[in-house]
Amino acid sequence: MIKKQTLLLYGIILFMDLFGLELMASPFWLPGNMFSIFKISNLIYALITMELTRRAFEKFYPSNKILQLVGSLVAVLAFFIMFRYLLEEAIFPLIFGHGNYVEGTTLNYYIRDNYLYAVRYITLGFLVFLFENNWNSKQKIWELNLQKKEAELKYLRSQMNPHFLFNTLNNVFTLVYEKSDDAPEAYLKMTELTRYMLYEKADLVPIEDEIKHLKNYLSLQALRFKAPVQLKLDIKLEKGEALIPPYLLITLAENIFKHGEVSNTDEPASLTIEESSTVLKISTSNLVKKAQKDKVGGVGLENIVTRLQLLYPENHTFTKSSNADRFEIAISLFLQKKRI
Repeated sequence: MIKKQTLLLYGIILFMDLFGLELMASPFWLPGNMFSIFKISNLIYALITMELTRRAFEKFYPSNKILQLVGSLVAVLAFFIMFRYLLEEAIFPLIFGHGNYVEGTTLNYYIRDNYLYAVRYITLGFLVFLFENNWNSKQKIWELNLQKKEAELKYLRSQMNPHFLFNTLNNVFTLVYEKSDDAPEAYLKMTELTRYMLYEKADLVPIEDEIKHLKNYLSLQALRFKAPVQLKLDIKLEKGEALIPPYLLITLAENIFKHGEVSNTDEPASLTIEESSTVLKISTSNLVKKAQKDKVGGVGLENIVTRLQLLYPENHTFTKSSNADRFEIAISLFLQKKRI
Protein backbone atom coordinates (compact mmCIF):
# COMPACT_ATOMS: atom_id res chain seq x y z
CA MET A 1 0.00 0.00 0.00
CA ILE A 2 1.51 3.34 -1.01
CA LYS A 3 2.03 6.22 1.46
CA LYS A 4 -0.66 8.41 -0.11
CA GLN A 5 -3.28 5.72 0.45
CA THR A 6 -2.16 5.17 4.05
CA LEU A 7 -2.33 8.92 4.75
CA LEU A 8 -5.78 9.09 3.17
CA LEU A 9 -6.96 6.23 5.40
CA TYR A 10 -5.54 8.00 8.48
CA GLY A 11 -7.29 11.20 7.43
CA ILE A 12 -10.69 9.51 7.06
CA ILE A 13 -10.38 7.67 10.40
CA LEU A 14 -9.26 10.75 12.33
CA PHE A 15 -11.88 13.00 10.77
CA MET A 16 -14.66 10.57 11.67
CA ASP A 17 -13.18 10.10 15.16
CA LEU A 18 -12.95 13.83 15.86
CA PHE A 19 -16.11 15.03 14.13
CA GLY A 20 -18.22 11.89 13.54
CA LEU A 21 -20.54 12.41 16.52
CA GLU A 22 -21.21 16.04 15.55
CA LEU A 23 -21.94 14.99 11.95
CA MET A 24 -24.36 12.27 13.07
CA ALA A 25 -26.11 14.70 15.43
CA SER A 26 -26.59 17.24 12.62
CA PRO A 27 -25.80 16.73 8.91
CA PHE A 28 -25.54 20.52 8.60
CA TRP A 29 -23.11 20.83 11.48
CA LEU A 30 -20.46 23.50 11.00
CA PRO A 31 -17.24 22.65 12.86
CA GLY A 32 -16.69 25.99 14.51
CA ASN A 33 -14.35 24.43 17.08
CA MET A 34 -12.44 22.38 14.49
CA PHE A 35 -9.23 24.23 15.20
CA SER A 36 -9.53 24.41 18.98
CA ILE A 37 -6.28 23.62 20.76
CA PHE A 38 -7.61 20.36 22.16
CA LYS A 39 -8.88 19.17 18.78
CA ILE A 40 -5.41 19.84 17.40
CA SER A 41 -3.70 18.06 20.30
CA ASN A 42 -6.14 15.15 19.88
CA LEU A 43 -5.17 14.96 16.21
CA ILE A 44 -1.46 14.93 17.08
CA TYR A 45 -1.42 12.22 19.74
CA ALA A 46 -4.01 10.09 17.93
CA LEU A 47 -2.00 10.12 14.70
CA ILE A 48 1.28 9.35 16.48
CA THR A 49 -0.30 6.51 18.49
CA MET A 50 -1.90 4.93 15.44
CA GLU A 51 1.33 5.12 13.46
CA LEU A 52 3.42 3.65 16.29
CA THR A 53 0.89 0.81 16.61
CA ARG A 54 0.93 0.15 12.86
CA ARG A 55 4.73 0.03 12.85
CA ALA A 56 4.81 -2.31 15.85
CA PHE A 57 2.49 -4.78 14.13
CA GLU A 58 4.37 -4.34 10.87
CA LYS A 59 7.66 -5.23 12.59
CA PHE A 60 6.67 -8.08 14.92
CA TYR A 61 3.39 -9.58 13.62
CA PRO A 62 4.70 -11.18 10.37
CA SER A 63 7.52 -12.93 12.25
CA ASN A 64 5.13 -14.05 15.04
CA LYS A 65 7.14 -12.30 17.78
CA ILE A 66 4.22 -12.06 20.19
CA LEU A 67 6.16 -11.03 23.32
CA GLN A 68 7.93 -8.20 21.49
CA LEU A 69 4.61 -7.10 20.01
CA VAL A 70 2.85 -7.05 23.39
CA GLY A 71 5.78 -5.18 24.92
CA SER A 72 5.76 -2.58 22.16
CA LEU A 73 2.00 -2.05 22.54
CA VAL A 74 2.41 -1.53 26.31
CA ALA A 75 5.14 1.01 25.49
CA VAL A 76 2.81 2.76 23.01
CA LEU A 77 0.07 2.90 25.66
CA ALA A 78 2.48 4.41 28.21
CA PHE A 79 3.79 6.86 25.60
CA PHE A 80 0.24 7.98 24.79
CA ILE A 81 -0.58 8.79 28.42
CA MET A 82 2.73 10.57 29.10
CA PHE A 83 2.73 12.48 25.81
CA ARG A 84 -0.85 13.69 26.27
CA TYR A 85 -0.16 14.70 29.85
CA LEU A 86 2.98 16.59 28.85
CA LEU A 87 1.20 18.33 25.97
CA GLU A 88 -2.15 19.23 27.53
CA GLU A 89 -1.40 19.41 31.26
CA ALA A 90 2.13 20.81 31.28
CA ILE A 91 2.71 22.81 28.08
CA PHE A 92 -0.82 24.13 27.33
CA PRO A 93 -1.29 25.70 30.83
CA LEU A 94 1.94 27.65 30.30
CA ILE A 95 0.78 28.89 26.88
CA PHE A 96 -3.02 29.16 27.18
CA GLY A 97 -3.47 29.34 30.95
CA HIS A 98 -5.39 26.07 31.36
CA GLY A 99 -5.23 22.37 30.60
CA ASN A 100 -7.82 19.88 29.38
CA TYR A 101 -8.63 18.40 32.81
CA VAL A 102 -10.00 20.32 35.78
CA GLU A 103 -7.60 21.40 38.44
CA GLY A 104 -7.10 18.80 41.15
CA THR A 105 -7.40 15.74 38.86
CA THR A 106 -5.29 12.98 40.39
CA LEU A 107 -2.62 11.18 38.39
CA ASN A 108 -4.32 7.84 39.10
CA TYR A 109 -7.61 9.08 37.61
CA TYR A 110 -5.78 10.61 34.65
CA ILE A 111 -4.02 7.31 33.85
CA ARG A 112 -7.23 5.26 34.14
CA ASP A 113 -9.17 7.74 32.01
CA ASN A 114 -6.52 7.96 29.28
CA TYR A 115 -6.05 4.20 29.22
CA LEU A 116 -9.37 3.97 27.36
CA TYR A 117 -8.34 6.66 24.88
CA ALA A 118 -5.04 4.90 24.26
CA VAL A 119 -6.74 1.55 23.64
CA ARG A 120 -9.07 3.20 21.12
CA TYR A 121 -6.26 4.63 19.00
CA ILE A 122 -4.15 1.49 19.36
CA THR A 123 -7.16 -0.46 18.02
CA LEU A 124 -7.55 1.97 15.13
CA GLY A 125 -3.84 1.65 14.37
CA PHE A 126 -4.23 -2.13 14.34
CA LEU A 127 -7.16 -1.83 11.89
CA VAL A 128 -5.02 0.34 9.63
CA PHE A 129 -2.33 -2.34 9.74
CA LEU A 130 -4.86 -5.08 8.87
CA PHE A 131 -6.22 -3.07 5.95
CA GLU A 132 -2.73 -2.28 4.67
CA ASN A 133 -1.52 -5.85 5.17
CA ASN A 134 -4.50 -7.22 3.26
CA TRP A 135 -3.94 -4.70 0.48
CA ASN A 136 -0.26 -5.61 0.22
CA SER A 137 -1.06 -9.33 0.20
CA LYS A 138 -3.46 -8.87 -2.70
CA GLN A 139 -0.87 -6.73 -4.49
CA LYS A 140 1.77 -9.44 -4.10
CA ILE A 141 -0.64 -12.08 -5.40
CA TRP A 142 -1.41 -9.86 -8.40
CA GLU A 143 2.31 -9.33 -9.05
CA LEU A 144 3.01 -13.07 -8.77
CA ASN A 145 0.20 -13.83 -11.21
CA LEU A 146 1.58 -11.19 -13.57
CA GLN A 147 5.08 -12.69 -13.34
CA LYS A 148 3.63 -16.15 -13.97
CA LYS A 149 1.75 -14.82 -16.99
CA GLU A 150 4.91 -13.17 -18.36
CA ALA A 151 6.89 -16.37 -17.84
CA GLU A 152 4.25 -18.39 -19.68
CA LEU A 153 4.23 -15.93 -22.57
CA LYS A 154 8.03 -16.05 -22.80
CA TYR A 155 7.90 -19.82 -22.84
CA LEU A 156 5.28 -19.80 -25.60
CA ARG A 157 7.42 -17.42 -27.67
CA SER A 158 10.46 -19.62 -27.12
CA GLN A 159 8.44 -22.57 -28.42
CA MET A 160 7.30 -20.69 -31.48
CA ASN A 161 10.62 -19.15 -32.61
CA PRO A 162 12.60 -22.36 -33.30
CA HIS A 163 9.58 -23.90 -35.04
CA PHE A 164 9.14 -20.89 -37.30
CA LEU A 165 12.85 -20.39 -37.99
CA PHE A 166 13.33 -24.05 -38.88
CA ASN A 167 10.57 -23.90 -41.48
CA THR A 168 11.82 -20.61 -42.93
CA LEU A 169 15.43 -21.77 -43.15
CA ASN A 170 14.27 -24.96 -44.80
CA ASN A 171 12.40 -22.95 -47.44
CA VAL A 172 15.42 -20.77 -48.20
CA PHE A 173 17.71 -23.79 -48.28
CA THR A 174 15.45 -25.36 -50.91
CA LEU A 175 15.75 -22.26 -53.12
CA VAL A 176 19.53 -22.16 -52.72
CA TYR A 177 19.81 -25.88 -53.43
CA GLU A 178 17.80 -25.39 -56.62
CA LYS A 179 20.00 -22.37 -57.48
CA SER A 180 16.91 -20.26 -57.85
CA ASP A 181 17.27 -16.61 -58.83
CA ASP A 182 14.84 -15.86 -56.02
CA ALA A 183 17.26 -17.07 -53.36
CA PRO A 184 18.80 -13.61 -52.60
CA GLU A 185 15.34 -12.03 -52.19
CA ALA A 186 14.26 -14.94 -50.01
CA TYR A 187 17.36 -14.51 -47.87
CA LEU A 188 16.61 -10.79 -47.27
CA LYS A 189 13.00 -11.46 -46.35
CA MET A 190 14.07 -14.30 -44.07
CA THR A 191 16.57 -11.98 -42.35
CA GLU A 192 13.86 -9.40 -41.66
CA LEU A 193 11.46 -12.02 -40.38
CA THR A 194 14.15 -13.59 -38.21
CA ARG A 195 14.94 -10.21 -36.67
CA TYR A 196 11.24 -9.74 -35.91
CA MET A 197 10.93 -13.19 -34.34
CA LEU A 198 14.05 -12.84 -32.19
CA TYR A 199 13.90 -9.24 -31.04
CA GLU A 200 10.19 -8.44 -30.73
CA LYS A 201 9.62 -8.99 -27.01
CA ALA A 202 6.38 -7.05 -26.48
CA ASP A 203 3.25 -8.97 -25.58
CA LEU A 204 1.25 -6.85 -28.04
CA VAL A 205 2.40 -5.10 -31.20
CA PRO A 206 0.70 -2.70 -33.67
CA ILE A 207 -1.29 -4.67 -36.21
CA GLU A 208 0.38 -2.81 -39.09
CA ASP A 209 3.77 -4.19 -37.96
CA GLU A 210 2.40 -7.71 -37.89
CA ILE A 211 0.79 -7.27 -41.32
CA LYS A 212 4.08 -6.03 -42.76
CA HIS A 213 5.89 -9.16 -41.60
CA LEU A 214 2.95 -11.32 -42.65
CA LYS A 215 3.34 -10.04 -46.22
CA ASN A 216 7.05 -10.85 -46.11
CA TYR A 217 6.19 -14.33 -44.93
CA LEU A 218 3.64 -14.81 -47.72
CA SER A 219 6.15 -13.58 -50.31
CA LEU A 220 8.72 -16.00 -48.96
CA GLN A 221 6.26 -18.86 -49.13
CA ALA A 222 5.22 -17.90 -52.67
CA LEU A 223 8.84 -18.32 -53.83
CA ARG A 224 8.66 -22.01 -52.94
CA PHE A 225 5.83 -22.84 -55.29
CA LYS A 226 6.09 -23.28 -59.02
CA ALA A 227 2.50 -22.09 -59.55
CA PRO A 228 1.05 -18.89 -58.01
CA VAL A 229 -0.10 -19.31 -54.42
CA GLN A 230 -3.89 -19.26 -54.14
CA LEU A 231 -4.28 -17.38 -50.86
CA LYS A 232 -6.50 -14.32 -50.74
CA LEU A 233 -5.41 -11.72 -48.18
CA ASP A 234 -8.25 -9.34 -47.33
CA ILE A 235 -7.38 -6.45 -45.00
CA LYS A 236 -9.84 -3.80 -43.82
CA LEU A 237 -8.40 -1.50 -41.14
CA GLU A 238 -10.50 1.36 -39.81
CA LYS A 239 -7.65 3.16 -38.04
CA GLY A 240 -4.85 0.61 -37.86
CA GLU A 241 -4.56 1.15 -34.09
CA ALA A 242 -5.26 -2.40 -32.96
CA LEU A 243 -2.65 -4.17 -30.85
CA ILE A 244 -2.28 -7.92 -31.27
CA PRO A 245 0.08 -10.66 -30.08
CA PRO A 246 3.18 -10.89 -32.30
CA TYR A 247 3.32 -13.81 -34.79
CA LEU A 248 -0.49 -14.28 -34.53
CA LEU A 249 -1.18 -13.63 -38.22
CA ILE A 250 2.01 -15.38 -39.32
CA THR A 251 1.07 -18.50 -37.36
CA LEU A 252 -2.39 -18.54 -38.92
CA ALA A 253 -0.85 -18.22 -42.40
CA GLU A 254 1.69 -20.91 -41.57
CA ASN A 255 -1.13 -23.24 -40.57
CA ILE A 256 -2.76 -22.71 -43.97
CA PHE A 257 0.45 -23.56 -45.84
CA LYS A 258 1.15 -26.56 -43.64
CA HIS A 259 -2.31 -28.14 -43.64
CA GLY A 260 -4.26 -26.33 -46.36
CA GLU A 261 -4.53 -26.47 -50.13
CA VAL A 262 -3.02 -23.33 -51.67
CA SER A 263 -2.91 -24.34 -55.32
CA ASN A 264 -6.63 -24.64 -56.06
CA THR A 265 -7.68 -21.72 -58.28
CA ASP A 266 -11.39 -22.50 -57.89
CA GLU A 267 -11.43 -22.31 -54.08
CA PRO A 268 -8.45 -20.30 -52.88
CA ALA A 269 -7.54 -20.13 -49.20
CA SER A 270 -8.30 -16.86 -47.44
CA LEU A 271 -7.02 -14.83 -44.51
CA THR A 272 -9.31 -11.92 -43.57
CA ILE A 273 -8.49 -9.11 -41.14
CA GLU A 274 -11.24 -6.62 -40.28
CA GLU A 275 -10.85 -3.84 -37.73
CA SER A 276 -13.80 -1.86 -36.36
CA SER A 277 -13.85 0.73 -33.60
CA THR A 278 -14.13 -1.91 -30.86
CA VAL A 279 -13.33 -5.34 -32.27
CA LEU A 280 -10.69 -6.91 -34.46
CA LYS A 281 -11.91 -9.92 -36.41
CA ILE A 282 -9.50 -12.40 -37.98
CA SER A 283 -10.60 -15.44 -39.94
CA THR A 284 -9.06 -18.07 -42.16
CA SER A 285 -10.61 -20.59 -44.52
CA ASN A 286 -8.89 -23.24 -46.61
CA LEU A 287 -9.39 -26.59 -48.25
CA VAL A 288 -7.70 -29.44 -46.40
CA LYS A 289 -4.84 -31.23 -48.12
CA LYS A 290 -5.74 -34.71 -49.19
CA ALA A 291 -2.53 -36.17 -47.73
CA GLN A 292 -2.06 -35.06 -44.11
CA LYS A 293 1.03 -36.01 -42.13
CA ASP A 294 -0.20 -34.13 -39.08
CA LYS A 295 -3.62 -33.43 -37.71
CA VAL A 296 -5.16 -30.14 -38.77
CA GLY A 297 -4.34 -27.39 -36.28
CA GLY A 298 -1.16 -28.42 -34.46
CA VAL A 299 1.12 -26.82 -31.88
CA GLY A 300 0.97 -23.39 -33.52
CA LEU A 301 -2.78 -23.06 -33.02
CA GLU A 302 -2.59 -24.41 -29.47
CA ASN A 303 0.04 -21.77 -28.83
CA ILE A 304 -2.30 -19.06 -30.13
CA VAL A 305 -5.17 -20.27 -27.96
CA THR A 306 -3.02 -20.20 -24.82
CA ARG A 307 -1.59 -16.75 -25.55
CA LEU A 308 -5.04 -15.31 -26.18
CA GLN A 309 -6.27 -16.76 -22.90
CA LEU A 310 -3.38 -15.06 -21.09
CA LEU A 311 -3.59 -11.71 -22.88
CA TYR A 312 -7.36 -11.43 -23.38
CA PRO A 313 -9.03 -13.31 -20.51
CA GLU A 314 -12.78 -13.26 -21.21
CA ASN A 315 -12.18 -10.61 -23.89
CA HIS A 316 -11.80 -12.75 -26.97
CA THR A 317 -13.35 -15.60 -28.89
CA PHE A 318 -11.56 -18.35 -30.76
CA THR A 319 -13.47 -20.91 -32.78
CA LYS A 320 -12.39 -23.46 -35.34
CA SER A 321 -14.45 -25.77 -37.47
CA SER A 322 -13.44 -28.54 -39.83
CA ASN A 323 -14.78 -31.34 -41.93
CA ALA A 324 -13.28 -33.69 -44.45
CA ASP A 325 -12.75 -30.89 -46.98
CA ARG A 326 -12.46 -27.51 -45.24
CA PHE A 327 -10.87 -25.97 -42.16
CA GLU A 328 -11.85 -22.55 -40.76
CA ILE A 329 -10.76 -20.33 -37.86
CA ALA A 330 -12.53 -17.24 -36.48
CA ILE A 331 -10.97 -14.93 -33.86
CA SER A 332 -12.49 -11.81 -32.30
CA LEU A 333 -10.41 -9.51 -30.08
CA PHE A 334 -11.43 -6.45 -28.12
CA LEU A 335 -9.07 -3.68 -29.15
CA GLN A 336 -6.42 -2.45 -26.72
CA LYS A 337 -5.10 1.04 -27.21
CA LYS A 338 -1.85 0.91 -25.25
CA ARG A 339 1.25 -1.06 -26.08
CA ILE A 340 2.20 -3.54 -23.34
